[in-house]
Amino acid sequence: MPLRLPALLFPACSLHRLAGALCMMLVCGALGGPVQQGNAQEVSVRAWTNARTVGDDDVVTYSIEVRGAPFGQVATPQPPPTTGLALGRSAPSAGRDATYEDGTLLQTITFRWLYRPLQPGQARIGSTTVMIDGRAYETDPIAIEVEPQVTRTRRAQQPRPLRDTPRQRGPTDAGAEGVALVRTVLDKQDVFTNEQLTIEYQLLFRDFVRPGSSRLVENWEAEGLWREELAVEMRPTPETVLHEGERFNMITLMRAALFPMRPGTHTITPLAIRTDIDFTHAMRREQQAPSDPLELQTDPLEITARPLPPGAPDTFDGAVGQFALTASVAPTSVEVGDAVELVAEVRGSGNLILLDPLQLEVPAQVTLYEPETATQLERTDAGVESTATYTYTFVARQPGTVTLPPVTFSFFDPAAEAYRTIQQTPAPITVQEPTQPTITQAPPPVPTTDEAPRRRYLAWGALAGLLAALAGLWAWRRGQDEATEDPATAPEPAPLAQAEAAAAAGEVGACYRALDRALREAIAVRSQQPTLGQSQQDLAVLLRDAGVADNTIRTIRSLLQEVEEAQYAPPAQRPQQMEQAVARAQAVVASLRA
Repeated sequence: MPLRLPALLFPACSLHRLAGALCMMLVCGALGGPVQQGNAQEVSVRAWTNARTVGDDDVVTYSIEVRGAPFGQVATPQPPPTTGLALGRSAPSAGRDATYEDGTLLQTITFRWLYRPLQPGQARIGSTTVMIDGRAYETDPIAIEVEPQVTRTRRAQQPRPLRDTPRQRGPTDAGAEGVALVRTVLDKQDVFTNEQLTIEYQLLFRDFVRPGSSRLVENWEAEGLWREELAVEMRPTPETVLHEGERFNMITLMRAALFPMRPGTHTITPLAIRTDIDFTHAMRREQQAPSDPLELQTDPLEITARPLPPGAPDTFDGAVGQFALTASVAPTSVEVGDAVELVAEVRGSGNLILLDPLQLEVPAQVTLYEPETATQLERTDAGVESTATYTYTFVARQPGTVTLPPVTFSFFDPAAEAYRTIQQTPAPITVQEPTQPTITQAPPPVPTTDEAPRRRYLAWGALAGLLAALAGLWAWRRGQDEATEDPATAPEPAPLAQAEAAAAAGEVGACYRALDRALREAIAVRSQQPTLGQSQQDLAVLLRDAGVADNTIRTIRSLLQEVEEAQYAPPAQRPQQMEQAVARAQAVVASLRA
């Protein structure tokens, strides 16, 4: 039924090829331009809200979707300025999705903030900037109309006539009475606040009726209820059901999961459709014209949401349903200044979109950064399954053993009508003394009074440096060949080589850890400053003070951001993105060393 409601590593080669590769690196360094992988996909940024007219007790969801850009190139935007709205939490929840379209990987990331109206009247969400690989994208402002909640509730309870009503039918309409109807099925009407319930709209019709296409005439509204549409079959097979003691054929038109956002009585307004009906019985065909449209409408429904009982634990943030908790730490052995990530994941049958990140207490010798939240919804026939992933990054400032307290999550179990608390204890982290990279201080320049000899000296110096580099490369290549012949004496690969090997093997964590080490070592040599424990902003200042070009700094920050967010990308998309990240890192490291 057509119802549509529902890298640059040097290979074995001659010296003149090595010289050409080295000259290319020197040219790239002189121009200050890193080599980047092209992105043929069109990047789009759009912003929207769940509604343009809301009640003063409702929640406004503001979303920004970035489509077509790799996750590592998208910087988390700041929440937009607002008028008449209060922001719930400055850090957005982020949802990521990756699909293949025509053989091309298409990545989409969505940032979401929650706002509450301050008072009835006009409200506004201003524009904000999204930075993607150093380029700024501006969103459009959105106007919101805030009405008193009592006004919206009264209007929702009033019966509304069908819109776009066709001509009045004649006496033959009586033949169509009772041949088809729309039935509403609720799995429960008495629930707790934030407890999930499902609603289903079914089309019932007689054996001698063949329904055709159906169109939505009047959509239903559920004031004060968070609503998530569920999938239905586009070409369903009719089932046989009993309705008020009579047999009908049934197909599902629409299904949704609902979550009461506040206690009290909530009204679901009627849903109305217009469907074409063909009569297959001979007598019925004489009485009724083929494909005569019928207009069917449901009755309004009321749902009672009870307030949650007292006695909630301090760690309770409003989750209602059944949930499970996992927590993991990686790596568990680091040096002072290295970043450690703790990933806590909550999964269950409730709505986790509105919750704040879990509260995490850390020892005094640890610096904890603001967590990042990613929320995903899995829509099933039975309802919505939510997964919230909270990623915490922290840095240990002292050697020793860091013991983290248990990660705790509390929720209300509506079946048992009791609060539950679950915990996961992360593994301890061993922190060792840092090993600083060797930094060679360049000799001070010798002052000269004659500019021409100075230029000659510089030219001869550059040539001598080139010859020395060629000799060094020849010696390095010979050493590599000897190491290949004798694996026992082979040195540990450089970080970039480790990253390239890990990318080829599909080892995400090892690849990005090696990239982080390679970038920080190159920055330390260029800036003559230690980089362990430094933030992206601190590293950008060091590079700018060292005279590095702005586009190179942007590329390095984009790579460091990708390193931090590597754990979010689905494994299916990572090999290609890791290879691109290694190539970009090779280019910028060569630029910094030139």
